[in-house]
Amino acid sequence: MKEKKAIKDSDISIKQVIACGTVFLNDMEEITRYHSWEHCYKKFQEAHLKRNNEEIDELCLNLAFYLASWGMYRGSSFLLCFDYKIHEEAVKEILKKEYNDLWEFNISDNNIQKIKDLEANLKKIYASYREKSKKFRNPEVEIEVKKEVSDTLITKILLGTIGCTPAFDKYFKLALKKCKKDAKIDDLQYLITYYQLNKSEFEKLRQKISEKRKVEYPPMKVIDMCFWQLGKNLDNKKETS
Repeated sequence: MKEKKAIKDSDISIKQVIACGTVFLNDMEEITRYHSWEHCYKKFQEAHLKRNNEEIDELCLNLAFYLASWGMYRGSSFLLCFDYKIHEEAVKEILKKEYNDLWEFNISDNNIQKIKDLEANLKKIYASYREKSKKFRNPEVEIEVKKEVSDTLITKILLGTIGCTPAFDKYFKLALKKCKKDAKIDDLQYLITYYQLNKSEFEKLRQKISEKRKVEYPPMKVIDMCFWQLGKNLDNKKETS
């Protein structure tokens, strides 16, 4: 398989990747905004298990604060033009029964298309708000709204709710590019294969994190922590070279 070859040819060892995840875990003791993911994720897990939509308002509040503390309410974000209720349609979409398989911890190739379908549906929901936000902006004094709903926003939403995909932000993508030699391989397919090939190492780290944080961390959140820290390290090296 191309994915296995791409992993085998990587310049970054699994030992380095796991070490980055450990650094991120240790930093959580000091950087408390990282805890926002836990608060949001736990609320959505509880709502999913209850199988009802009675807590939509509270879920929207948790999602909004998590996204804010993870950098998604910056000046160029259309989210700034709305209150937390902007997330209501998205939350209802995420809780639909058709996505039940995505809440399971056993990451599988079979879920890739379902994840992409959910991402596409969420983009459509937020795109309508992005268009509405334009009339609230004064282009002479405010930062221009980004032209489209970003993959970073959508994947951060899925990471903080279902936990079925990492957040594809600047640092994560930098690490992924360094590790994945073949750009033609689908990113999610690569990450699933990468986790499966190194399952023993990742599961040890996942159990360590879950025990320490008192939250059952999903595999893709562990991948997110490892790659984000790796990307940050790579970016710091670039700046100092």
